[in-house]
Amino acid sequence: MIYEFATAVRSYAGKRLMKQWRAGDHTWFDHRVDELRWPRNIFWLERGVLARLYLPLGGKVLDVCCGDGYFSDVFWADTAGSIDAVDRDPAALAAARHCHWRDNIAFTCADIVNDPLPDLGYDLICFFEAIEHLSAENGRAVVETLGAALADGGHIVGSTPQVAPTAKGKGNREHDNEFESATQLRDFLGPDASVFVTHHPERTTLYFVIGR
Repeated sequence: MIYEFATAVRSYAGKRLMKQWRAGDHTWFDHRVDELRWPRNIFWLERGVLARLYLPLGGKVLDVCCGDGYFSDVFWADTAGSIDAVDRDPAALAAARHCHWRDNIAFTCADIVNDPLPDLGYDLICFFEAIEHLSAENGRAVVETLGAALADGGHIVGSTPQVAPTAKGKGNREHDNEFESATQLRDFLGPDASVFVTHHPERTTLYFVIGR
């Protein structure tokens, strides 16, 4: 009975929070909604844990398209020496500074396609749920730029949803370059990338790792 009540409370709170976020037409996402749906919904944890596997103690991190800064704060800040968290949306960064501020996280408003990166020599670059929002041309250019920003032995770690095309075209109206399979993503990223897939009832996710 207690478990059922707790589940009902989380579900109600999650729906209210999601309604508020949609009303604001935000393209970024506050992962407190996912936390409220724990433990039935766990796919959102994977990106945080995967990046930790490639993060050396005291490492230098770049979080590309960081959104509200949730993952930099919750998963990586306790291990990293420093994190440059970048997003082009001022509203997302305002939420990040309010909810996920840390001494070792620097939030920067920048467009990864057109603006320079904050620095070079990163041990880990996190590029989660972003490449699908870029055109194919821009996506390749950004991957090349990120690769050049890695320190020796560093890794780019990222993800994108596996999306099947619909009768109307793209699976998501906000996506410019969707991927239907691991093979398609690997061909796009090049021979240095390793790609694997995870399956959940709500989504299938393609993860990639590119080392230097």
